[in-house]
Amino acid sequence: MGAFQDKKDRKEDRQFVLLWKVQSKEIRETAKELLGQGGINLLYSELAGRRLNESIARYFSRKTISYSARDNLIRGSAKFFHKHKPERTVEDWIERLSEPGKNENLSEWLKPRQPIYASKAEQYLNAHLEAEKARRLPALYKFLQREIGEGVSPPYAKLSKMWVRNVTDGRRQIDLPIPVSLLSTADQIALKESPPNPFFENKKDFAADQSSYLKQLIAINSLEADPEIRERSLHNGNTYTIATLENERSSCTIGGSASDYYSMLKHQAAPEYALLSALQEMDTAEQELDDYSTLIERRVEARKQSTHAAMSISALVVYPDARDAQLRAMVLKKDKRTAVYKDLWAVVPGGMFQPELGDPKEWNIHHCLIKEYCEELFGENPVERQAHPYFIYQEWQSAKDLYSKLVEGKCEIVHSGVALNLLNSCVEICCVILVKDADWFEGHRRRFKYNFEYVARSQAQGNCLLEYKVNSAEKDFLDWHESNIIPAEIAGSWVPGSLASFWLGIDAVRQNRPNRFVPFV
Repeated sequence: MGAFQDKKDRKEDRQFVLLWKVQSKEIRETAKELLGQGGINLLYSELAGRRLNESIARYFSRKTISYSARDNLIRGSAKFFHKHKPERTVEDWIERLSEPGKNENLSEWLKPRQPIYASKAEQYLNAHLEAEKARRLPALYKFLQREIGEGVSPPYAKLSKMWVRNVTDGRRQIDLPIPVSLLSTADQIALKESPPNPFFENKKDFAADQSSYLKQLIAINSLEADPEIRERSLHNGNTYTIATLENERSSCTIGGSASDYYSMLKHQAAPEYALLSALQEMDTAEQELDDYSTLIERRVEARKQSTHAAMSISALVVYPDARDAQLRAMVLKKDKRTAVYKDLWAVVPGGMFQPELGDPKEWNIHHCLIKEYCEELFGENPVERQAHPYFIYQEWQSAKDLYSKLVEGKCEIVHSGVALNLLNSCVEICCVILVKDADWFEGHRRRFKYNFEYVARSQAQGNCLLEYKVNSAEKDFLDWHESNIIPAEIAGSWVPGSLASFWLGIDAVRQNRPNRFVPFV
C-alpha cells in the first residue's frame, strides 16, 4: 500500500507541476510582476524541488489567482528568499513583497545587507582558523581510530579502519594517517541507472540556514570584498547524496538521493568543525586526550544520519612532461576564501556532485568532473537558467577541448576508488584524468586561470611541490617534508578526500587501470 500511495503521490505532484507550467499563466504573470523573472525562476525551483504539499497544490491548480493564492505566493517566496538572504527575516520579506508600489525596486532591495552576527565575523573567522590547527594533532587520528573501534558507522558502509598509508622511498618511511575509510578500490565505479530526481525527491533540511554554524559561515563570508566571490563561495545548490553502495569483484555501484549544500554544511561540516574545535581546546588546555567518550557520544547521531550524506568527486590530473616525458601529477592549494578547507592542499578538479539544473543527465561522474575541471582551472562560471546541462560542450572552449581529447583517446578517465571522509561522513568518488598528449597539454595549461578557490601557483610555491613524478611520488613527498616528517602534520595540511584521491590516483596510474570514458554528448 505504501509503495502504491507513494507512486500515486508522485503522479499527482507531476500533474500539479504540469498545471504550473501550462495552465497557471496568471499566477506566473503575477509572480513575475512581484518578483521579476529571476525571482520567479528561483521560486519555481524551490517549490518544485520538494514534495508539493496540499496548500501549494491547491493554489497551483487554480486557473485564476485568488487573494489566498497571492498570499501563498508572497509567503512562499518570502521563505525562499530568506534562505538565500538570511540577513532579512521572513516578516521583512512579507512586508516588502506585500507593499504596493515598491516591488519595481525589488532588485535593488535584494542587495546584501550586513548579515546576522556580522559584528562577530572576525571573531568567528579566528575561531574557525584556530580549529583547523587540530587537523595536525596526532590526537585527531587517534580519536578517529577509537571512534571506528566503537562501531560508529553510517548506514551505507561498514567501517573497519582508517587508512594508514606507508610512504617509503627505500631510505625513509612514514606511516601517513589519511582520515578516510576506503569503501572501494574497484577500477569501475558505476552509478545506478535510475538517477535521483531533485525535483521530487529532495530531502533538504529547510531549517539548515538557521543553524549557528551556517550563520557563522555567512558572517565570515561577508568579510569578502568581491560580491561575486561572496555569492559563489557560499551558494546553496542541490547536491547528490549517497543512498546505497554495492561492492562486487572489480566494480562498485552507487545509488543516490538528493539534498542541498546548506543541509550538508549543517549535518556534516558542522560536526567536523565541532570535533576539531573540541580537540584543539583539549590540547591547548593540556587535558587528558585519552578520554574521548564524550566526543564519541556527540558524533554517533551525526555519523549514523545519511539523509544529507553528500558526495563529492575529485580527480588527480596526471600528464607527461613535454621536457622528459615523465608522468607528473598536479596539486594546488585551497584559498582562505573557500567556505570549508581553507588553506589546505588538494587535487584539482574536486567539488560537490551536484545537479545544477536537476536534469537526469547530470547523474554522470564524468560530466561532473569535466564541469569542475573547467570551473576550477579555467574560471568558467555556470550560467543560470540554461536549458540543458551539456551547454558547456558548446559554449566553454575548455570543455570542448577536454571532451574532444577524451573521445580521441588522448586523455583518459580512470577510476581509482571511493573513500569516506571520517571527519564529516562525506563520500569521495576518486578518479584520474590521465593526459597522453604532452604537446597538447603544454599549450592547454598555459590558458589555466584558477578560480577563487585556489591560490595562484606563484603564491603557493616554496612550501610544497606543485608537481609530483608518478614513478617517484614517495620520494618527492618525503623530500617536501624533509625538515619536518611528522605524519599528523603532513596529513593535516591536506583536504582529507584529496589526500586519499592523490594516493589512490598514483596507484591507479601505476597499475595501468582501464579507461572508463564513454562518450555521452
